Amino acid sequence: MVTFSGKDAIEELGLQVKRVAVSFKKEGSGSVSYTATLHLGLISTSIKGSFNIEELLLSCSGLLCIVARRIKGRPAYIEEQLAKAMGK
Repeated sequence: MVTFSGKDAIEELGLQVKRVAVSFKKEGSGSVSYTATLHLGLISTSIKGSFNIEELLLSCSGLLCIVARRIKGRPAYIEEQLAKAMGK
């Protein structure tokens, strides 16, 4: 789960957002597209975009990103053993 607060930025723009909906869709090759819909009372607006999740995780500095970089560099035989253990 990813959470963030855009309250300060929205208030600075002078907008009163009633509801925000964000959806994500896997596009393949690590690409993820998203659509964010802002409901401003009687008016709604959407923002669409995409990003590469692998590039994102390999370029950041948090704990999840450190783990992702280490997993990315694992030898193939470890991956094979994990697949066997998982029954794949």
